[in-house]
Amino acid sequence: MKNITPKDCVARVSSTLDSSSGKKNLLDGSDETCWSSAQGLPQSVRLSWDGLIPATHFAITFQGGFSATSVAVYVAAIRPGKYVDNIKLGTVLAGKVYPKDGNGRQVFELPIPEALPDSVHDEQHPLSPTPSQASPVHPVDPNDDRQWINEIKLEFEKSADPWGRIVIYHIELLQA
Repeated sequence: MKNITPKDCVARVSSTLDSSSGKKNLLDGSDETCWSSAQGLPQSVRLSWDGLIPATHFAITFQGGFSATSVAVYVAAIRPGKYVDNIKLGTVLAGKVYPKDGNGRQVFELPIPEALPDSVHDEQHPLSPTPSQASPVHPVDPNDDRQWINEIKLEFEKSADPWGRIVIYHIELLQA
């Protein structure tokens, strides 16, 4: 699997234990730095970027003892071959994953619900932008059935830590 995390990816977090363990550490690629949440659940990490990527999986590296054991995954996605207007609808619950308490990198398939509401319009709808008003979100290929996303939110519902703290060294967006 290939890491396709966009370079312009911005992380937002629900809390931070202190300035030395801030959100900037989630995407820096260093094994020496991490994000540590304050105590209490739920905690969350939101990643967003300009443009769209065809992510199929995501990977998280927790610190053992401070792993999430139940994670709700939210995504903002659109379907290929459509036009997009300026309305951004935000994230919807895609599914849940259940990480193990441990130090190793864990890879999960990115759940994309079949009936995901999105900001695309039916080209026949009277309020849809015409092709001259909007540009395709990526090259239109009728055989391309991948989901394209521009945001993911991970909400940590349960933690191996009795005080609800979460510690993450890395988050990656992957393509199979």
